[in-house]
Amino acid sequence: MDEMVENQKTYLLSCWLPSGTFRLAPQNDQINPYFTNLALISLVRLMVWEPVRSHIDWYLHHVNEDGYVNDYRLDASTEVDTGKADSEDSYHATLFSLLAEMIRANGETDWIEPRKDELVVLLQAVARLQQKDGLTWAKRSYQVKYLMDNCEVARGFEDAAYVFSMLGDDSSAEEASNRAARCRAGIHSSTADSVNRTRSMTEAFPDGENGTLMSLHKPSLSFTK
Repeated sequence: MDEMVENQKTYLLSCWLPSGTFRLAPQNDQINPYFTNLALISLVRLMVWEPVRSHIDWYLHHVNEDGYVNDYRLDASTEVDTGKADSEDSYHATLFSLLAEMIRANGETDWIEPRKDELVVLLQAVARLQQKDGLTWAKRSYQVKYLMDNCEVARGFEDAAYVFSMLGDDSSAEEASNRAARCRAGIHSSTADSVNRTRSMTEAFPDGENGTLMSLHKPSLSFTK
């Protein structure tokens, strides 16, 4: 097991770029901040701090004027903005979860405290995607509320509340906590509705024809704005 863990750590670190972030694979030209946020949680648990800190710094440095972060691609050693991201809600949410994981692990906040205002920008960017039912759109230009994204957002808001509380920003911590509660409530409400709709569909299509198409798509909670 130790050898397997060490091999995986070595593989992850082989994707670490001079700019501070990570590519998707050692020979891959794609930079996906969302997948990197999730992958680096394992380095935190292995107490490998510097690569995680460098990616968080890179991420905050690449927030665009709209308050979001895009995917990048490598052109030789140049990182080129693709102008798009798979989602806008989950990217920031998972960044907060990565940062919270690191603070919980080592208790260090001095390095991130000067960037507190930048973290507020991330919080407000996700907040702009949250609707009256507590759920977030995947993107401003793609107004679909995905179950997976909203689970990440609920956790991300909770982790943001922890981060801001550790940084002494009680106002942002309270806002993040309230938004997390609203998102969780929205998930519970919408999934209950989905179960009822599925039950009705099952009764209407007992041979299972209706389920085939639904299983091929990323589950959404709602298509309403």
